[in-house]
Amino acid sequence: MSQVPAHKIVDEIVKRGLHPLLKAAGYKKRGRTFYHESDDVIQVVNVQSSQGNTAELSKFTINLGVFFPLVREISQEPPLNGLPKEYHCTLRQRIGFLMPQHDDYWWVATPLSDIDHLASEVAEAWDSYGEGWILRISNLNAARDEAERTGNTIMASMISVALLDKVRAKELFDVAYEKSSPHAHKYLESWAIHHNLLQ
Repeated sequence: MSQVPAHKIVDEIVKRGLHPLLKAAGYKKRGRTFYHESDDVIQVVNVQSSQGNTAELSKFTINLGVFFPLVREISQEPPLNGLPKEYHCTLRQRIGFLMPQHDDYWWVATPLSDIDHLASEVAEAWDSYGEGWILRISNLNAARDEAERTGNTIMASMISVALLDKVRAKELFDVAYEKSSPHAHKYLESWAIHHNLLQ
């Protein structure tokens, strides 16, 4: 009898561990991405598999994000067709960096893995670290604080525009422009002019 391929084991781990918690919190599943939508923010949880996976071994991790449609509009990026991918999010984080080791973390699944044990680990990571981060930054003020804390000053400036805080938006833009590479200056200048941040 052939073994179940490792990627199917990952699906079962998610089904037993993460999915029930997200479903209870109001998330909807689309493939390996889960969405919780409200009027002004979309919360995103994505299960990512490693590119080097095989039938015998599959590594996976959890990506988190919050997406503010208003900030997307302010950024002058093209509008999205449908729900955002995790990489479209206003703010993003890999769950390992929220866990005690503060480093990238990948679970490993094989056809011989203890599925219930791994499912419990993944559920615990979401309960203890992932959910709190998403909830904490799901309003614009907290999102700006997080963007500033992590050095994402241009995003913090864009969020400030959304908050109608032009003074802070200008301060943050100046910092972002100063530390940006020259090839980004044209876009940044165009964006700042559009929002009256360059006088």
